[in-house]
Amino acid sequence: MTYFNKDNETPPPTPLPFDTESSRQDQACQWLIENDLSTLPDEENSDFQKWLNQDSRNLGAYIRAHVHFESLNYIRTAPPPACTPQSPPPLARRAFLSQAMVAGVAGLGLLLQPDMTTADDGTFLLKNSKLLPRHVLLEQDEVVLDVKTEAHSKHVTKRMIADIVTGRMGVKVKNGLQLHAQNMVFKGDCLDCDVVLTHNSLEVALYNGALTWQHATQRGASQSPSLLTFRQDPTKGLIAKSLNLTDQDIQKHKAWRYNQAIFDRTSLAEAAAILNHYTTRPVYIASKRLAQAHVSGTFGFGMPEDFAQAVCTLFKCHQHPTAQNIVLADA
Repeated sequence: MTYFNKDNETPPPTPLPFDTESSRQDQACQWLIENDLSTLPDEENSDFQKWLNQDSRNLGAYIRAHVHFESLNYIRTAPPPACTPQSPPPLARRAFLSQAMVAGVAGLGLLLQPDMTTADDGTFLLKNSKLLPRHVLLEQDEVVLDVKTEAHSKHVTKRMIADIVTGRMGVKVKNGLQLHAQNMVFKGDCLDCDVVLTHNSLEVALYNGALTWQHATQRGASQSPSLLTFRQDPTKGLIAKSLNLTDQDIQKHKAWRYNQAIFDRTSLAEAAAILNHYTTRPVYIASKRLAQAHVSGTFGFGMPEDFAQAVCTLFKCHQHPTAQNIVLADA
């Protein structure tokens, strides 16, 4: 499902007379519950659409409410703010919970049977050739592999030794971690972190725990929550930077593990580039106006059609879909 809120347009219409912002959120939750319980009659659905269109902040409130419902596995029951005729009717509560339990058991089976190979020395080769992030359980630890990621892992006594070759890897360990990335070594206990390795940069997002890092010329230590970036300069050598992370930053950084991207005043060109990483049917922006437009909201990976429809609804543009891609252009 796609939920976007554009924030680069003209000032929004006169807002509804809310006493506080919390009352706006209460109304959003109430609409979400009504949508979740049954298909709204035409008159109620019209009122719902009027409420969404009356103030741009209403859509944002509805989005936030839906994100909370997603965390409770209610993602498929409530329709998005702009429903399409093809949307399936909401499931009855008992039927939904039954299907959710079946899906959970199936997901657990996939998690416990990762697609990986083992070398003679007990080292696992971890490789994700799928179009979505992949979760792997290794003893009591969890590894999440992003698309086009390759890494190696091995367990010794109370410690995971991991080596990332390329891509992005999330690691959550209960004991110790020794992480190798290019010519750097990171160590720590009870860690939850992401590491992103490209040809010219290294980034470590530390969500929980403390780690030390070592390079041939430098060493240091960092406490969570923080974002560490490392770049090799031809003249200055290794350049290391550290930035504190807020709770909102952490939610945004970790969203990829749950097949989501969270945008906050992100240019449409950048948003499309991020989401195209997870599909064989990319969305191309054929308009300078659209490419420079900004969006905020939450989007699930692997749904280019929903993304394109949301952009067309928000920015009054046209889409030109083919079997290979979707092109968005001015009307």
